[in-house]
Amino acid sequence: MIFLPQRAIILTRISDAREEVEDSTQANARHGESGDGHESDGHNVAERVSARAIAEVPAKIKRVVTEKGVADQQRRARERAERLGWKIGPTETHIIVENDTSAFKRRKIALPDGTTALRTVRPGFRRALDLLACGQADGLIALDLDRVVRDPRDLEDLIDVIENTDPRPMVESVTGSLRLANDADITMARIMVAVGNKESRDKARRISAARERDALAGTWSGGIRPFGFEGDGVTIRPAEAEWIARSTENILAGVSLRAVVKAINDAGVRTSLGNEWSTIEMRDMLRRARNAGKTVFKGEVVGDAVWPAIVPEKSWRAVCALFADPTRKTSPGNQRRWLGSGIYLCPCSDTVICSRSGPQRPPTYRCRPPRGATRKPGPHVSRKASEVDEYVQEVIIERLSRDDAVDLLANGQHTENLAALQKEADELRALLDEQAILHAKKIIDTRQLAAGTQVLRGQLDAVEQKIEKAGSTNIFAGIVGVPDVRAKWFSLELGQQRAMLNALFTVTILHAPHGRGRDGSYFDPDMIKIEPKERATR
Repeated sequence: MIFLPQRAIILTRISDAREEVEDSTQANARHGESGDGHESDGHNVAERVSARAIAEVPAKIKRVVTEKGVADQQRRARERAERLGWKIGPTETHIIVENDTSAFKRRKIALPDGTTALRTVRPGFRRALDLLACGQADGLIALDLDRVVRDPRDLEDLIDVIENTDPRPMVESVTGSLRLANDADITMARIMVAVGNKESRDKARRISAARERDALAGTWSGGIRPFGFEGDGVTIRPAEAEWIARSTENILAGVSLRAVVKAINDAGVRTSLGNEWSTIEMRDMLRRARNAGKTVFKGEVVGDAVWPAIVPEKSWRAVCALFADPTRKTSPGNQRRWLGSGIYLCPCSDTVICSRSGPQRPPTYRCRPPRGATRKPGPHVSRKASEVDEYVQEVIIERLSRDDAVDLLANGQHTENLAALQKEADELRALLDEQAILHAKKIIDTRQLAAGTQVLRGQLDAVEQKIEKAGSTNIFAGIVGVPDVRAKWFSLELGQQRAMLNALFTVTILHAPHGRGRDGSYFDPDMIKIEPKERATR
């Protein structure tokens, strides 16, 4: 008769796992693991077979995880699960990928009771906890759990789920660095996560100091290649820089952000990571201080960069001011594909939209009240879009071809002396620096520092607002005075054309009688009322 040992010794080896995992190869090197992942293959007596384990790919700090890296981590997690006799749940729900997510960095969030607190934001990790808590999963396996759990609060949430769920879910890692099978495992996990969290804080402090030094020196701290620059972050990539300059000008000229994004995507130009542009990515890219040859630390411009500027500082500041405008519409909607959609007016004073009433019907402008508004009394219009646009474009081209079109360039221009404003801003920033130095030398106290800073900061904000306003671009600068206005007009992006139309004319589509006109055509230009706006008549 074979008797099982009653007092067996469990030998556990805690590997050194305090560095952030950059890829699976580096993880192997840190833990002394062989390439086939066979280290720590001994079984704890408390282990049991898991039928629906979750394989979680760990978080990456400030790094987009490539598909190859994710696939490699999933493969290794599956191999580990197979050796343990675990089975993995459905791929759709139980393979959780946290891409470009920090397991350490905390953000301020609103709690259910209305208060705010600092928490790690990790939807994937939270989804894993929910699956474990509700019994849809009974195990969790990852490449290296102390990389997944870098915040003590997250670990305690995981422990709560494990200890309050019956039967108790199993937690494992490919490297064998962490288990939660018993009190000793949990105690060791708390120690390891606390040590890892401290190291993350130390690393964050060192990185922050290094970035501050680089910013003050005007150099680049490294990272993903910035769009518009080569991999060194300094040498300009001309083709991409041209798109930065063009997009900046278009935004300042009144072209919508979505139109700018559509133009760059249609041209086949991708982000530095090879993805299509989104409005968020485009907005963030255009707001970069590096576009104007400036360096930033913690959101503040701290000096001139060693790389050349792609756009003038005044244009960059104007773009930043435009995006910061709370009255700017940022809600999603359909992309405009027709010149007058949302601009032309119906006789009832509502704008028209372009739509089709059937697959064989041509695009037609129709009156449509704003969402949630009551339809106004008629008559309402319905007119073939191509005919209206062709006529309106001819009127615009004629206006831009006139000798007095040059007057359009003078309208709306700011007369501020930019050089003087920039000098004043630099002087105010120097005074702020002097205030800090005087406080450090204990020549002035904290109260005096705060009072002086408040006054100087207010003056600097006022000057910067003037600089931003002075950076606005005239939307007609690229077309007025060119030899062939017609050719230039049709080479413009739709967003630019719509901005010029909106600045020049108020177009109302009048109710037309049924039937053909005297010339045999269904289209009557007299039924298109075009009124010059004040800017166009100056």
